[in-house]
Amino acid sequence: MALLNRDCDYEKVKEDYFSHIYGENWKEVEAYLAEISELFEFSYMAGEKGEDNSIGIRYSPSRVANLNKIKEVAARGRALAEKNISMPVRVQTVSMRLLYRHAEYCELLADMMIELALGNKEEAKTKWEKLRDDFGVYEYELERYYDHYLAIQTFHMILNK
Repeated sequence: MALLNRDCDYEKVKEDYFSHIYGENWKEVEAYLAEISELFEFSYMAGEKGEDNSIGIRYSPSRVANLNKIKEVAARGRALAEKNISMPVRVQTVSMRLLYRHAEYCELLADMMIELALGNKEEAKTKWEKLRDDFGVYEYELERYYDHYLAIQTFHMILNK
């Protein structure tokens, strides 16, 4: 909505969207997603903020502290989803179940990214394989919302840059 109408109230649109999808606890969910996004940091994930490109475009030991925080934040997200796993509206129930899986995915991804940030490409590959195998079991459950093949191919490219 905000993309198509510059005059709309972004905060009202955000509230409308999140409250319909996540119910009365939408602010907690929005805060969780914002924190996870901040910890992963898009420009770092895109390979634009490495500290030594001769080691790797995602080599950045100074980011490890933030990447380590992801597990703690994801645990809070999972607890929030568990607490609200059966909502009165079906779309909210589905959204909370996806949020639960999202937290698990973030933990596995953080493990891989920590190794890349430390310059441990072989260990990062091992963590990528764990993400591929462990999260792949949910492919049928999530296929409507998540493309496991595409994600794994993307991470494969990340590992080989």
